Amino acid sequence: GSFISDYFRLQGAGGPSLFWMMQNRSDLGDGDKGKRRRQFGRGYFLDAQLQLSMTKLFNDTAMMLLRDNSVSNFFVCLEARYNSYQNFQDDISISGQSIVIGLVFEFI
Repeated sequence: GSFISDYFRLQGAGGPSLFWMMQNRSDLGDGDKGKRRRQFGRGYFLDAQLQLSMTKLFNDTAMMLLRDNSVSNFFVCLEARYNSYQNFQDDISISGQSIVIGLVFEFI
């Protein structure tokens, strides 16, 4: 990732992706063909992350994590992701976006 200041890091990723889907269709009876299907789809994803360095903000905690757990950096991360999948056996496509807040730990 690229540090845009001492406290913030910006990361991005994208590329091809596979999606595995398992269906249990409610519109078919228990013995009907196709009631349970497994399919693969192909597509892509785009991902962007903005990370706030907790290592820079909390030096004492950072030193403790480094000493006790070999954590060299830790961040609060805001991540936005978009996925799009097609080419399943059935004529369907799946796409959507998500926003996540989490923690990132880097180990030496």
